[in-house]
Amino acid sequence: YPSHPSLRSMAYSHSAQLLRSQAKRLQENLDIQDRKYHFTTYRSCFVGSAAVPIIIVLKFAQSETEAIAFGNKLIDEKIIAHIAGERFENKQFFYKFLVDLKDVTNLETLNKATTSASQAAAPPPSQPVNESVEPDNIPRFYRSNSQFQFEKPDEYETGSHLPYVKTVQIGSELLRNAAFNKGLAFTFQERREYNLHGLLPPIYRDLRVQSKQLMANIDRMKDPLDQYVLLMNILATNEKLFYHTLCNNLARLMPIVYTPTVGLACQKFGDIFIRPRGLYITIKDKGRIYQMLKNYPTNDVRAICFTDGERILGLGDLGAQGMGIPIGKLALYTGCAGVRPEQLLPVTIDVGCNTKSVREGEFYIGIRQTRTRGKDYDELIEEFMRACTYRWGPSVLLQFEDFGNSNAFRLLEKFKNEFCTFNDDIQGTASVALAGIYSALRVKDAPSKLADHTFVMFGAGSAGVGIANLIVSAICKESGDNCKLPEEARKQIWLVDSRGLVFANRASGGITDTKAPFAHEWSGGEIKDLDAIVRAVKGTALLGVSGQGQTFNEATCKAVLLNNARPIIFPMSNPTHKAECSAEDAYKWTDNQCIFASGSPFPRMTIKRDDDDAKAAATVEIVPAQANNAYIFPGVALGVIASRATRITDDMFMLAAQTLSSLVTDEMLAKGTVYPPIHHIRAVSFEIAARIAAECYRLGIASEIEPIDIRGLIRRKQYNHSNSTFYSDTVFNNLEQEFMHKPEQRHYEYVIVGGGVAAGYACKEFVDLGITQSKSNSVCLVSAEAVLPYERPALSKGFLLKQPLELPAFNTCAFAKQCNTLQWYTDNQIEVRLGTKVTRIDYSQKRIFLNNGEPITY
Repeated sequence: YPSHPSLRSMAYSHSAQLLRSQAKRLQENLDIQDRKYHFTTYRSCFVGSAAVPIIIVLKFAQSETEAIAFGNKLIDEKIIAHIAGERFENKQFFYKFLVDLKDVTNLETLNKATTSASQAAAPPPSQPVNESVEPDNIPRFYRSNSQFQFEKPDEYETGSHLPYVKTVQIGSELLRNAAFNKGLAFTFQERREYNLHGLLPPIYRDLRVQSKQLMANIDRMKDPLDQYVLLMNILATNEKLFYHTLCNNLARLMPIVYTPTVGLACQKFGDIFIRPRGLYITIKDKGRIYQMLKNYPTNDVRAICFTDGERILGLGDLGAQGMGIPIGKLALYTGCAGVRPEQLLPVTIDVGCNTKSVREGEFYIGIRQTRTRGKDYDELIEEFMRACTYRWGPSVLLQFEDFGNSNAFRLLEKFKNEFCTFNDDIQGTASVALAGIYSALRVKDAPSKLADHTFVMFGAGSAGVGIANLIVSAICKESGDNCKLPEEARKQIWLVDSRGLVFANRASGGITDTKAPFAHEWSGGEIKDLDAIVRAVKGTALLGVSGQGQTFNEATCKAVLLNNARPIIFPMSNPTHKAECSAEDAYKWTDNQCIFASGSPFPRMTIKRDDDDAKAAATVEIVPAQANNAYIFPGVALGVIASRATRITDDMFMLAAQTLSSLVTDEMLAKGTVYPPIHHIRAVSFEIAARIAAECYRLGIASEIEPIDIRGLIRRKQYNHSNSTFYSDTVFNNLEQEFMHKPEQRHYEYVIVGGGVAAGYACKEFVDLGITQSKSNSVCLVSAEAVLPYERPALSKGFLLKQPLELPAFNTCAFAKQCNTLQWYTDNQIEVRLGTKVTRIDYSQKRIFLNNGEPITY
């Protein structure tokens, strides 16, 4: 390094000692993960393949071996932040160099690097350091370590600990516990053992039948709010039934549990409030939040979704009534990704409400004051986040939800390097939008690269700027030699706010710090009409996150069509009446050529589109894509929770977008959708979770022990919504017989083995022959359900005592005349003595053992 010899001298010193501690572990970690999930192939444990030739071009080294050695030492000395971009003749090389090294685990802040550099060696007088580079102008490459102080502050220990003990609930208390209540799915054995007999009707309904009954009740209701109330009541009384129904009917119930119905539910939250769920923390609770968190009885909370209610969807400030949003989000954590519901906690941070009609409503559930801002607000949020990490550990996921524009970006930037946190409105929305754009690049006749597009972002709030920032990162990391720098990539994105086109030195002002990077030089004056803006900047893609319904008019859509034969039109605002345009209008105004995605669902439609291979226009059924954040945040959360990551990086949302887009097939694109069908969302979430967990292990920010099979880890962490847990342990059955009596002997003249239709007909034939009339225990049926003596009343219809198995058992039945004894050993195994032959039957495993010991599975 000609202009800074001390840097080179220091990098080549102490190399063996510095590399020994971490090189081997990181080498193995990167090799394992990148072999399956690589986007950049690593040639060494620290320096990526793109960095190796760059180091040589920059004359840091003369060969590949020296380049790898230099990169390793450079990072280990924590001096990467000293490399100033203006000293490089090619800034693209510098940017690629930083991008390739940005995910290394032990990069430090500039302050630590400056200290170590100044103590290492002074530059020789013959080659002085370039003093024109001021410290404030040096590119800072910040990546904080995942460190946590486990010792709790003294102010948290203000009283005695609550005496939480493990107890077994029975009777009515068990029925009131939503996490364990099964309703009519309690078996009669469970009812006997847990004092439930008589507290439930004398019938048994499994989970499938109960779910069918619930869906029938929902279908009878016409008002979506009534459907929402019914589902929330089920969630409060029988969690298993709620999640079983939700997971099996996602496409039908997601619009009720979340957008658009949840918006109406938040507006009426006080009116429909029945029982509390989650935690309610107010501005008056500063200084005692940790003690309030201790009141929550679960010690294994893994994810918290919290809101201050200032910007609920596109409905404005709803104060404490915004609690419906965290409840709905966490329901989708489980419904879409399988996160365990007992590990999720919704929280409302109530600092007041500035919407007078809401605040003064008769049934408002929050504190009746205007919104608190400033220092007290910031201290409350920070105290809450710190208290959560002390209560449940540094890996607890803290999701910001529906914070106002003035706080959303600011709080995310302040805390993302200190806590495991993300903001779905900023990062989740950006990720799902980018996934749709990635898919649009594959559509026939559409531009195939991000660099070929000009994006117009209608709405410059937290969601709009978040999408813009992620698109910039994606453009910079697009494959190819002509990669762009961030300042160049931003020129492809134009923001539009309430005052019109955003540009530098706009006379009407309103250029906030978040908008400033996208305020480009512009000499065309202020423009407010959206169609004129699209024509002026030559926009090829139009995205709406303004919350202003029906603002994409015919002139606007046609303006995008002029610049792009397959225009991208994404009206992403929620709920439906806030969408910037409908799918029908977008297709009609673009001659059925647009690539469409919306935040709220729109029905299927049939359009006519010209086909090059056909003489006439072809009729095509279009499934308008829904750019739903639920494609992203449940999978990201599951991956983070499964790996117990302590940080969430921005690039994880780009990886999630790439994974989501990769699951869109050509057949889906032909139907006009840029996302997988909503009923595939659990599979989508699983793939995203596996990719995110692999990234967490690769970056060294996962605190869970790394498994050999990451996909297996994800499956083990998921919630089983399909089956009810059986509370009675069968290994303790028949204790009396085992310890107090000899095994019970039963004698039958005939034994029928099998549980299929043939066995039922055989039993009926025995009845017709009059065999059962001569002796009460003359016939015994052995099936997978039970070993039962047959009685005439049960045979009158030709069925078994219990319903026949849905899965096929024996298609034939076996008869054994002169059966000597039928010996009961355990609840699951019996021994049938047929003359001198012995057959052991294990019907819990659906196996029959012949007398030679050979098993038959049925």
